[in-house]
Amino acid sequence: MDTIDCYDDADESADRDDEADGYYDKGQTFVVEGKYKAALLCVSKAIELRAPGDAYDYYGRGAVYYKLENYMEAVRDITKAIELRDEEYAHDYYGRGKAYVELEKFDEAIGDLTKAIEICSAPANWFEMTEDCADAYNERGITYFRIGKYNDAINDLTHAINMRTEANLYDYIARGIAYLENRNYGKAISDLTKVMTLRIEENHMDYHLRAVANFRGGNRNAALCDVDKALRLNPNSKESKALRRQITSS
Repeated sequence: MDTIDCYDDADESADRDDEADGYYDKGQTFVVEGKYKAALLCVSKAIELRAPGDAYDYYGRGAVYYKLENYMEAVRDITKAIELRDEEYAHDYYGRGKAYVELEKFDEAIGDLTKAIEICSAPANWFEMTEDCADAYNERGITYFRIGKYNDAINDLTHAINMRTEANLYDYIARGIAYLENRNYGKAISDLTKVMTLRIEENHMDYHLRAVANFRGGNRNAALCDVDKALRLNPNSKESKALRRQITSS
């Protein structure tokens, strides 16, 4: 990519920091447009120009690497951002924690997400960072779920739900599935029903999962009703067809 693609308003008289700012800003524009490879080139140019390094540049490039699914490079860049900071930022640890999740380094992920929660839960940060904290609780809860710690997952996802100013369907989906795996079928049904009220359009998987919860909880008729609805929404679902056979043969 030519320089002009990254910095349309290049000024030969600008100092290196101003020029780097131009590349960084253009990179962020490309991020908004979903042009992540272009964004990577621009933010990398900002890093090259700015010495000895800027935390925002490295965090920004780490976020782009995450979007490109290059999680190891995301970890490296966000770690560099953390090293360059004068103080600790919750979003650094949240971002690196998410990358660790994708790398299946769950202990490191939980450590970073816990650090993010500690920072955003500090009294000085609380009012402006409530949603960030909720996101960190959600991510840590899902991570606990992935390693089979369902009670911890439920606790974190409940924290996320209670912090939100508006209900987030992904919190309820994750907690509903955690309740399902924890054999608390009544609460699983309640959360999955809440998910349905939050959807803009009906989703067959919501009905499939609630059918599973109803079936495991002993309510065969409700399970059959839900799985039939799931199949009306997605007639080709092999999972729902198999579930229906299991329900009707029980």
